[in-house]
Amino acid sequence: MENIEIAKVFHEIADLLDIKGYPTLKRENLFRIRSYRNAALVIEGYPESFKDIAERGLGAIEAIPGIGKS
Repeated sequence: MENIEIAKVFHEIADLLDIKGYPTLKRENLFRIRSYRNAALVIEGYPESFKDIAERGLGAIEAIPGIGKS
């Protein structure tokens, strides 16, 4: 799976969370949606393949700015 495909999944998750929570989005849900969208943007523009990074382990992914543990 290439970065653009992974980013698309993150965009879709954010869209689904947005739809599920509308119109009564709680603050923590807004944060989660924004986090998924930000992660998608980071993944789209990242110069290294996330597939290669994932092979090094979860810690390697979590160390990327804009991608967090949660």
